[in-house]
Amino acid sequence: MGRIIINFCFLLTITSFLSLPLHQLAASSGEKLVTKVTLIRFADIAWVRVAASFPEQLVATRRYNITLDIKLIEVDGKLKKLLIKGIRVSIGSEYIEYVPDEPLSLTKVGDSRRVNVTIAPRFFASEMSPGDVRDATLKVDFSYHLEGTRAGGEEVIESGLYAVFASLPVRVVTPKTRVYVQPRVVTTYEPSYIVNFTVRVWVEGEGFVENVRVEVRGAPVQCYLLTTGRLEVGESRVLWTIMNVTELGPMAPERCRPSVLVTAVTPWGYVFSYTFSFTLELLKVRRVSAQVPDKVIALAYTPVKLSLEPAPEAKEEVTVLVSCDGRRLREVRYRPTIHVPLAPSPGLHEVRLTAYSKLQAPTSVTKVVEAVTVAPQLRVAAIEATESVRVEVLPLCAGSEVVVTVTSSEGGTVMEARLTDEQMSVAPATINGIEAAKGVAYVSLRGLGPGEYVIKVTYESGLGSVTRTLTYVVRRASPLEQLERFLSIIPLPTPMLLGVIAAAVAIPVAYAVLSRRRAEEVEEGE
Repeated sequence: MGRIIINFCFLLTITSFLSLPLHQLAASSGEKLVTKVTLIRFADIAWVRVAASFPEQLVATRRYNITLDIKLIEVDGKLKKLLIKGIRVSIGSEYIEYVPDEPLSLTKVGDSRRVNVTIAPRFFASEMSPGDVRDATLKVDFSYHLEGTRAGGEEVIESGLYAVFASLPVRVVTPKTRVYVQPRVVTTYEPSYIVNFTVRVWVEGEGFVENVRVEVRGAPVQCYLLTTGRLEVGESRVLWTIMNVTELGPMAPERCRPSVLVTAVTPWGYVFSYTFSFTLELLKVRRVSAQVPDKVIALAYTPVKLSLEPAPEAKEEVTVLVSCDGRRLREVRYRPTIHVPLAPSPGLHEVRLTAYSKLQAPTSVTKVVEAVTVAPQLRVAAIEATESVRVEVLPLCAGSEVVVTVTSSEGGTVMEARLTDEQMSVAPATINGIEAAKGVAYVSLRGLGPGEYVIKVTYESGLGSVTRTLTYVVRRASPLEQLERFLSIIPLPTPMLLGVIAAAVAIPVAYAVLSRRRAEEVEEGE
C-alpha cells in the first residue's frame, strides 16, 4: 500500500509539471519570464484577451520565444469571423513579422490560440558591440480581418493593424566576447619550395562566434578562403593554406604583396575584422644534378661534379650543403667539382647535396652510396732547395691531422707543426680503385741551424694512424749563400734580386783587381 501511494504521488508530480505552460517550464529552468495581459476590442464587436510572456532580459547568444495566448472572451452583436493574419514584433527600430500558415480564426466565445514568435540575436541586438547593455521597448501588433454585425444592426467588414502592446520594457545584453588572431608565414624548401600561410584564432571572455573566415589575397595559394564554424570561448583553431612555388614554376611571382583578412562573426552580427599585409620576396627555383660515386671511403674527401641550371649569376655566391642520413656534414662554396666527405662511417648511406644562395631557393639531389674503410697512406720527402718537407696523405679525411716533429741530434725537439685537413691542398686520387682525394702540404724548415735532424711525420685520421721518419742534414752555408738567404727575405722581384747578388759579388772582385793594378804601377815607377 505504501508503494502505491508513493507511485501515485510521483505520477501526480510529473503530471502537474507537464501540465505547466511552456513559458512556466522555461522559467523553472532558470530563465526569468515576464507576463503581460491586455484586453482589446476589434470594431466594437469582438473582445479579445491577449497574454504575452517574454524574457525580461535578452542575451545576444541565443534565440527566444515570445508566447502569445489569444482568447475571444466576448462578442457585442454578431461575429461572422475574426482572422489574425499576421503578428509584428518590434524591438526598438527593428521588427519581425510572423505569418502563420493559416490565419488564426476566432469565431465564437471561448476560442483560443497560442502563438510562439521566435526572435534571434541578429534581430534584437543588431548594431550593438560586445559588452553593450541597452534598455529597449517591445511592441506587438496584430494584422486582422473582421466580419460581423454590431449590436445596432450595422454590418462591419474591417481590416487593419492593431497595436496590442505598445511599450513593454526589455533589456538587451551582448556578451564580452574577445577574438584573438595570430598570423604566421613559414617557408620551407625541402622537399618542395612551399610558403605556408597559417592563422591561429582563439576566443576569450564570454559567448562564442558563429564563424571565423580567413581569406588570403594577392598570392597564388591553393585555397584562398578558410572557415572554422562555431568557436566557443576557450577554443582555438589553426587555419592554413600553402603556395607551392615549386609546382607553380614560371607562374610564381618574384615578388608579391599578399594580405590576410580575418573576420569573426558573433551571433548578433557584430564582425571582428583584422587585415595583415606584407611583402613577400620569392627566390628563383633552379635544378641541380650531381655525379656521385657509388662507392666511397668513409670520412674521406670525395670528388663530386655539380651542375646548376640556370648557372649562377656573375656575383652570386652559391653554397653547397652536404648531409648524410639527415646529419649536416659540411658546407662549401659551389664549384663545378667539389671535394667533400660524404659518409661518416662504413655502410649504406643516403647523401643529400643542397645548393642555395641569396637569389635562388635551396634545391637538392640525393644519392645512396656504399662507404668502406681503407688503410691510410703517408708519403714524406725533404726538399733541400726550398728547405721544407713535403707531406702527402691518402685519402684525406675529415677531422684528420698531420703532426710534424723535428728532433736534433741531441734528442731535443726544435720544431713542431700541426696541420688540419682544411689546411691541406686537395687533389683527386684513387685508392683501391675508389675515387678519393689526397692532401698535400709543405712545412718550412728554415731557421734550423747546421746539423743533423730527425723529422717525424704522423698522419692521424678516423681510418687509423701512420708515421714516417727521415733524416735531414743542414750544412753550413757559404757567405754567398748566407747573403742569398738574407736577401731572399726582402720582397724584391727576381731580376732585381739577381742584380743585387751580382753586384755584391762584383764589387769585392773589382776592388781586388784595382788594388793589384795600383800595386803593379807603384813597382814599375820605382
